[in-house]
Formats: sequence, structure tokens, C-alpha cells
Amino acid sequence: MNAGELTPLLQGRSDLGKFASGCALLQNFIPRVQGPGTRRGGSHFAAAVKDSNDRGWLVRFEFSATQAYVLEFGDAYVRFYTNRGVVESAPNVPYEIVSPYALADLTNPDGTFALKIVQSGDVLYIANQYRTYAPRTLTRSGATSWAFAEYQPKQGPFLEENTGTTTIYADASTGNVTLTASASTFASTDVGRLVRLQAQNLDVLPWETGKVYAINDLSRYDGKTYKALNNATSGTSPPIHEQGKAYDGKTGVQWEYQDAGYGIVRITAYTSATVVDGDVLQDVATGLNQLPAAVVGAGNASKRWRLGAWSATTEYPSTVTFWNSRLWWGGQLRLWASVPDDYTNLAGDFFGQTTLDCAIWAIVTAEDVNEILWLAGDVVLVIGTPGGEFVGREITTTEAVGPSNFKIKRESKRRTRAVQPAAIGENLVYVQRAGRRLLSMGYRLESDRFGSADLAVLAERMTRDGIIDMAWQAEPFSILWVVLASGKLVAFTYDQDQDVTGWHRQPIGGDADVESVVSIPSPDGLGEDVWIIAKRTIDGATARYVEWIGRPWEGPDNDGSGGDAQEDAFYVDSGLTYDGVPADVMTGLDHLEGETVQVLADGAVHPDCVVSGGSVTLNDDYSVVHIGLGYQSRYVSNDLEAGGTAGTSMGKTSRVHEVAIRFVDTLGGKVGKPAEDLSDASTLDRIETRVPADPMNSAPPIYSGVRVINFPGDWDKEKRIEIVQDQPLPMTIAAIMPKLQVNDR
Repeated sequence: MNAGELTPLLQGRSDLGKFASGCALLQNFIPRVQGPGTRRGGSHFAAAVKDSNDRGWLVRFEFSATQAYVLEFGDAYVRFYTNRGVVESAPNVPYEIVSPYALADLTNPDGTFALKIVQSGDVLYIANQYRTYAPRTLTRSGATSWAFAEYQPKQGPFLEENTGTTTIYADASTGNVTLTASASTFASTDVGRLVRLQAQNLDVLPWETGKVYAINDLSRYDGKTYKALNNATSGTSPPIHEQGKAYDGKTGVQWEYQDAGYGIVRITAYTSATVVDGDVLQDVATGLNQLPAAVVGAGNASKRWRLGAWSATTEYPSTVTFWNSRLWWGGQLRLWASVPDDYTNLAGDFFGQTTLDCAIWAIVTAEDVNEILWLAGDVVLVIGTPGGEFVGREITTTEAVGPSNFKIKRESKRRTRAVQPAAIGENLVYVQRAGRRLLSMGYRLESDRFGSADLAVLAERMTRDGIIDMAWQAEPFSILWVVLASGKLVAFTYDQDQDVTGWHRQPIGGDADVESVVSIPSPDGLGEDVWIIAKRTIDGATARYVEWIGRPWEGPDNDGSGGDAQEDAFYVDSGLTYDGVPADVMTGLDHLEGETVQVLADGAVHPDCVVSGGSVTLNDDYSVVHIGLGYQSRYVSNDLEAGGTAGTSMGKTSRVHEVAIRFVDTLGGKVGKPAEDLSDASTLDRIETRVPADPMNSAPPIYSGVRVINFPGDWDKEKRIEIVQDQPLPMTIAAIMPKLQVNDR
């Protein structure tokens, strides 16, 4: 089944290589790389969201394989989950912090998540696609100690330097100062914005060796200004220090550091378009909070100034990622990268000198690009826009990436949507602009550029509702889980090395809509859990639950050792588990009030129950009980191709009269001919699972082997087989071997 569900457009393409391993419908089965299809595990109930009337989003946080969290972002709050449960500040009290993000600013108009988030250690860096929020950090210092802070680099970024005649001066060199412009320059929305003031006149002479200097003489070197503290002849070592005092030779001049030739102010108050107040920020690496004297006072007004690039007047970053040891931020068309390994430093120069270690400020330019939707760090920096895909990389590979060694080039014009891509193997998987196609970007040697392939071409109807969220689960299976705008959950098994590409539907029991998905390492170390927000109607009211999907049940090895206990098979949705002394009353089911639920009790299927008063009563005492909503797993084959004396058997009258099915780790199930409309319920025959040797007072064992079934079909021009599992039991289909007769006339 590892070609997954194929589009109806391919139902006549028996010549296609993947036709035999594809199917007409695959629902709640996972195509395995080896070929079989395995029923997905059930979803476990974790908690209801804070307010079920509001949509929320899940965010992944992984410090390590043993310290992983899921964060629930809602209207001005964040809640936390770890070790498959809720983080609590007190018993039965979810730990929660106030978030700066309002409900309306969490979702883009196309239904995608409006926050772009990247992690380094215990810190999340957050940008908002509306570009109206200053970037934030969210830092963990303990399981119940998380804090938001505004990300405020002191050294930039800045817009281009003023080229007009307008001047700005400061009334003091330290502390809170007043900046006065000669023409309208400021706006009320500039509070929090940076201003960089640079000395207008460079009449301070450069330092020279062997020159006589007097006390209080000023000298300039490497953009920095120094004052002589003694009368002496300069030595042979120029002053390069960035604070305090130092001699330029054994018997030379002692120089005191004055300033870097520029200073930076953060605006704190707006008075008018020409007057603002602000705090003088710490100079680069000096520990001194001061402006150069050459910009203090009306007589020293300077034309050499820059306004900060980030503000409510201009824009804030809308996306963020890491690449090449730098933290990259993207705005509408601008890119800003931090100093290498110093993620809060966006200094475009050091004391007036631009080096490869300085921050990078760049612009994406093309005729049809109107905004940056996402950034992704790979071998290159990939930039997704509605007008196409760009890459940023070094100009020459013999030098490090830096302001003078960085270029941006368009690679393709497939166009993108604001869904953060997933790095899978050597490729980057992203969503096309309309949301209907999933594309894989990789380097192509023959064209020396990055190209994109359509991953949904074999199942083009699967994603036509529009992709709004996705999460990559690396183990135990290679699966990309995808949320559609309609609330459907679908998934894509992808292993490029084995040429496995298979789409499958994953509807959640209880007719739930799925609104968000993430994947984090499971606490047992056996893979990754897939977490979702499921929107349900429970007891007549809307309910939104956070749930996690674990791995399917695993049987013993070939030698009979290992494997899971049969009573641990979990195949219900929004379910809970009781594991304790034998009992017949199961409580704590308030989240399923009024619902008909399936029950697996000590490894055997129990009759369905209805939850009343948050509990159900079983027909006996049981020790291990799983209770939740039932879901149906369905496989419908393509039209069987058997060949014939006159070519293909397709379109010819034929009859399937027997089918042998090889199952692995399976119990129960039904088989038969599907209804003409695959959305209709089929009339199928139940597969017999109990044999005379099985004791009647215990569950029949989960088995692996071949079941031969007399098929109830008649002569027809379409030959399909349907297999269904609708009980809370595992199923893996390893092979289907039909016997059929074809009328070649």
C-alpha cells in the first residue's frame, strides 16, 4: 500500500509503476515503507483547551529528546504539555502565562498560523506575520517558569542613511536626551524605535606615529575617537581599545576612549514631528552610555543619521529562522541577520568598520514579490514569497557569509503559502500558494539550481481543500501530517531513498475537525507523538481538545520475543486508559458526556457504552480498559489488473471469487466488495478470528498469518476489494492475493 491513495484520474493507469501498490481509498491506515498498511494508533485525550469557543494553535518545543513540550497558544495566553500530560501549577490547575498575542493575530486570512517561531536551546524567537508586533522571545527556565520578553537589539537594524538636508542633534550625551530635527522626521508610532546619530564633521585628525600631542588633543583611529591625557610623542602602536585608557607605546601618549563616532538612542516619548525624547544606549562593547560630542547641541546638528528599520511606523519582522550561525529575520521585503553566534546583536558595523562578522541587512528584489512568507535554513537560506522561491548564499565559498559576501537569487516561480516548510531528508517540503500542492525543493546538478517537484501529483484531490498546517514525524514512520482548511487531517508517507510517496486520510473519530498539528519525541523514547487540536461537538456543544496519537500496537519479533501486551492495544480516539485493580465502573469521562464509546477491556472488545454522568458501567470487572470514540479504518483497492489473452483485464467483465489476505499483528476486521460510491457504507463480511482452540473466557489472540475468504462478488466490469477495521483492535495488511476470472470476450 505504500503508494497510498491515488487520484481517480489514475484509475485507468494500470501501466503506472505505483498503480499496483496504490489504492482507491486509504483511511486511518499508515502506508509502511516496506509495503504493508498499518492501522494508526488511537488519539489520547490530554485536556480541553482553555476556551472551546476560540481556536488555538500548537507549537513544538524540543530542548532534547527527554525535554519536549507542546505549547497551546490561544487568546492572550499559553498553556504547556509534556510527558503526554498537562503542566500544572497546582493539582488540576494548568500552568498558564499571559501572551502578548491576541486571538485575531494568531491566524492569517488564509487560515494559516500567523506566528513564525524558531528555537535555540531554551529560547523561542517569535515573529508575527501581520508585522504589527515587535518580535518576542519566550524563554524556559523551568517546567513552570516561562516568560515572554520583547526582542530589542541595541545596535540595529537601521534603514539607509539620510541623504537629505534634514539634521538631528541631541541636547546631552548621556541618559535620557531630547532629539531635535530640522524638519518633520518623527511619528507618534516611533516610540521604541532606534535612532543612530553620527558625527557630521570628521575634522578630528587621524592618529599618527611619531607625532607630538598635547593634553586634551583628539585623535581618530579605526572610526573611534580618543583624547590625549599627557604631553608626549606618539609611539608605534595605534589606539584600538574600546573603553578606558591605553598607551600607544612604552613612552608614548596615553589615550582615553571617547566614542565610536556615532551613538544610538531608543525613542521613549514623542513630542512632535521634530522633537522626541530617548535613552542613550550602550555603545558597542564599551560599557559607555554616551553620544559623540559632535552631535550634542544645536551647533553640532548632523545630517548623518539613520532611523531604525523596526517600528510601528515602518514594520516589524514577520518571519524568523537560523542559518549559518546567524539568527535571520524577514520583513515585507527586507532581511536582517544577526552577528554570528550573537543572536541579539544586529550591528551593521563595528565602530564604523564593516566586516564579515557584522550583521547583514539585505532586500529581496523582483518584479512580482510583495512579501516574505517564510525563511528556512538549509544548505542555503531559502526565502518563500508569493512570487517565487529565492535562496540566499555566499558569493564566494572561500569566505564566510557576511555583508560583502551574500547574494539573493530567485530559484523558481512555483510560489508559496505562509505554512512553515519541513526539512525532510535532503529536501525542503513546502506548500504552493493556493495550498493545494505540496512541493519538494532540492538541488539539481544538471541545472545548477534548486528545483521543486510536486508531491501531490498522484493524489491531487487529497489536498484540494488547502493546506494550513503540517508537522513532520520522523519516527517510527516517515510521515508528514497535514491539516486542511476544511478540518480534515491527511498524511503523507515519504521516504525519498526508497521512492515511497503515499497519501492517506486520517479522519479522527467522532467526526472531529483538526485545527493544528505538531510532533514531539515520545517520553518512552520509542518514536514521536503527533499532537492535535480536535474540534468536536460533545453533548450538543462545541468542544476543543488537545490530543496525542501514539504508535500502533507492535507484536513479537520473529523468534516470538518482545512486543506489546494485547491489553495495551489502544485504538480509540479522544480516549483514556484505566490500569488498576479490577473494576466495572469507569469514571473521568466527562469530556465524552452523552457519546457512544468503544471499549477494549483486558484485550477483548466490550460492547459499546454511552457515557452518562462522566462514567460508564461495564459488564464485569477489568484491570486494563481503554475507552473512547470509535473510528473506521478502510482500504479499497484499485481496479484489479489481472491481464488476459487480449491485453488488460480493465473494463472486461470479471469476478473475484476468493481472496487470501496476509495479516500481521491483526485481530478482527471485515472484507468484501465496496459500494459503488466509496463514501457509502459497504456490506462486508466479518473475518472470523476465533478458532476452536481459543478458550471462550478470554480474548482471542492477535495473530499474524493468512486468512482465505470466499468473496461475495458477482460478475462485473469493476473489480475492487475493501477491507475494514471498525473495532478497537490493531490491523496490518501485508498482502492481498485475489483469485478472479476474466471474460476476454
